[in-house]
Amino acid sequence: MVSRVMRRVRCRLSWFLLLAVPAGHLCAAEVVDDLGNVHHIQEPVDRIISLAPHLTEILFALGAGDRIVGTVHYADYPPAAKAIPRVGDAFNVSVESVVASKPDIVLAWSTGGSSRSIDQIRSMDIPVYMNEPGDIAQFLDGVERIGAAIGESEAAVTLTTRFRLRLKEIGSSDRHTRVFFQISDQSLYTVNGEHLIGHAIRHCGGQNVFEDIQPTVPQVSKEAVLSAQPDLILITQLPGAKESEWFEEWRRYPGVIDRVEGIDPNLISRAGPRLLQGIERVCGMMSETGAAEH
Repeated sequence: MVSRVMRRVRCRLSWFLLLAVPAGHLCAAEVVDDLGNVHHIQEPVDRIISLAPHLTEILFALGAGDRIVGTVHYADYPPAAKAIPRVGDAFNVSVESVVASKPDIVLAWSTGGSSRSIDQIRSMDIPVYMNEPGDIAQFLDGVERIGAAIGESEAAVTLTTRFRLRLKEIGSSDRHTRVFFQISDQSLYTVNGEHLIGHAIRHCGGQNVFEDIQPTVPQVSKEAVLSAQPDLILITQLPGAKESEWFEEWRRYPGVIDRVEGIDPNLISRAGPRLLQGIERVCGMMSETGAAEH
């Protein structure tokens, strides 16, 4: 990992060696974000705003947590993230707070952000890197692009290489466990095969019972779930939280549903480094369900 001091030294050496080149262009890294926008980021990148919890997690994993000068509510991991000043939430960003923080770059989530706020930030000539991890491969590619944007390419490649190696170890195509993933403990919402969670289920060799339904996060009925006859139901549940009424409700149908389990939504729905833990747990619960059937 290259320290901030070393990045400054490298930048200054470039200036002395290339006096004929305008100083403003000496240390600009060209980076393409997930939406295809081209950015010329001036190095070193010392002040970063993160507008999504998963982006904050990525920055910490790349060793850049101490460079985050602002983030959003619910950016609570690692614990050090809780001390970072807040500039709003995903849908209500204080543009004034962002500008006052004087960031070198802003990292934003396309799906879970405020396009109006992002446009306003861009109008201030602040680079806004857009992140949109549609599947596991895109998530990993995005981590590497973020690493390049903030001068941490080596750390990013190390992280993604380890992630990919572990994915190969836990992936399987012979389980065929039928899975219903419930993302709400009130109304019945699930994900289809296009969602990141849907890709995780597929990687583990499972069959999402609502693979082809639209939209990406559809509302379904109890009758539709029972008719789909899932082997395993996964319900998002924070660690230590009391089981919702749905756990008991689904367990009333042992002849239809084999197993009902909770899973931490921050592991499986946040496109950050802990996604690997979430995929491991999904694969593990599917393996246990399959073993119990035989």
